[in-house]
Amino acid sequence: GSEMCIRDRNKWPSLQFKYQQKQKRTQILHLILLDTSASTLVEQLSAKAKACVLHISKQAYLQRENIQILGFGNSAVQQILAKVRAPKELRDILDNVEVAGGTPMRVVLEQAQKILNSKTGHLASQVRCYLITDGRSKAQVADIVLNVPTVLIDTENSAIKRGRGMQIAQQLNAQYFSLA
Repeated sequence: GSEMCIRDRNKWPSLQFKYQQKQKRTQILHLILLDTSASTLVEQLSAKAKACVLHISKQAYLQRENIQILGFGNSAVQQILAKVRAPKELRDILDNVEVAGGTPMRVVLEQAQKILNSKTGHLASQVRCYLITDGRSKAQVADIVLNVPTVLIDTENSAIKRGRGMQIAQQLNAQYFSLA
């Protein structure tokens, strides 16, 4: 009888446990640098700049991507939205952004550079950077290297264009896009 038992056991398919590695999902981060200086807007964030952020955010939300927003104005950089999965609605946050003071363009770009250089984490991360500004800054930024696809979105809407946005885009090796 014991022989029979062994023979039957051999009929069983040998079970193999395979540990499948979780696929590395590429996490895309949309890093938005939003000009909140007084020159960009009167009263509150200009409708154009706001619409632009909402559009980027909506796309990121639909793709389940991450978003982070740094505002720069009043000679300081503030984190408007920490790095999170893009929320469904951002309008309230943008409506409450304080607008004031000068344009610390160089400071926000240096901060962006830090964020981009510290891309640690086990998920392969791809970053897209958006600089939304009217370009009214005397900052020289030619030495700042962001190393990620960057778009400068120019919100300048004065009658006499200074064309500073285009120069800044060239210095940053960024695509230039005008909302005018």
